[in-house]
Amino acid sequence: MDRYEGPLLAYAIRLLAGDVDRARDLVQDVFLRLVRADRSAIGERMSAWLFRVCRNRARDLQAREKPMRELDVDETPLDTAAGPLESLEAQDDATRIRTAVARLPERERELLHLKFQHGLSYEEMGEVTGLTATNVGFLLHKALRSLRELLPDAAGSARRECAS
Repeated sequence: MDRYEGPLLAYAIRLLAGDVDRARDLVQDVFLRLVRADRSAIGERMSAWLFRVCRNRARDLQAREKPMRELDVDETPLDTAAGPLESLEAQDDATRIRTAVARLPERERELLHLKFQHGLSYEEMGEVTGLTATNVGFLLHKALRSLRELLPDAAGSARRECAS
């Protein structure tokens, strides 16, 4: 529970449009299902199993209630350790990235979150979403290519920083 509670809660909050209380209830339900589940059937795939159950339960809740809303673009905290100009630039970059990610199809957004926020492998993401690992890789590649097109100066500045 210590290992997965935080990542599952973050995932559930995103799936439930920022509703922290519903997300906590959802994660509690996921762990209750884990207690009742046949551990031998889960095996080494604990992470994928937990995220899949979390995703499916969130979709069940959404089907009964209202559709998911997009991330609030103004949720980026200011970095107080950096200077004011750096903080504003970082906030602007984060806003541009969130806006670009919000323009991607839902499945690609979900895969990006599972990969970069929760560190799941292609196989684990496939188990969570019902896709093959190959399809996960293709969709992630497509999403990253779309982001490069939507954020051309970010990709260019990253290449310049790597070159120096």
